[in-house]
Amino acid sequence: MKLLKIDAWYIDPQNLSLLNKANLVVVIVAVLISAHAFYEGNKEPNIINETIYSSKISRNLRIVQISDLHITRATSNDRILSIVNKVNMHNPDIIVLTGDTIDDNIRLIQDKVGLLSSLSAPYGIYSVMGNHEFYNDVYAFKRAIENIDIKFLFNGGVHIANSNIYLAGRPDFSTMFERRYMETSSSF
Repeated sequence: MKLLKIDAWYIDPQNLSLLNKANLVVVIVAVLISAHAFYEGNKEPNIINETIYSSKISRNLRIVQISDLHITRATSNDRILSIVNKVNMHNPDIIVLTGDTIDDNIRLIQDKVGLLSSLSAPYGIYSVMGNHEFYNDVYAFKRAIENIDIKFLFNGGVHIANSNIYLAGRPDFSTMFERRYMETSSSF
């Protein structure tokens, strides 16, 4: 049975030559997409400098935001340390990890997350929850980062010393309706 007539050949389920070619195209496209995803997931993160001006900010502070590290068992220690060194080279006053720091069971990557202890900022290092922390036991993640002196902002906030800046941390939108995460911490 002919499904589609195109000059000298047609799509026919019994035409194994055409099906083999189609399968080959699908495999090649899948390999290319996978290679691109691997490249994007392992390249050094982009650094974007933004300056925020406001008469309401009482002093200049350098804040470095790190997002979507997605640390897994496959993430090399060298990659994490490279990111830590790049961040520290900016001499930040404050560092904020804005979610998806991990993408694996924290118990299996605790040593890798521990490498973040080399981050340095005189006014503190803070973290908020992303959906990947939620998927991978947010409470275990909270304990792990607090053990390396990163403050976890969870429905709460903190006043930055010697400034009129207040950092607030809210969970990822995907956890918004999870009743167990709806309570506000006492610091908020």
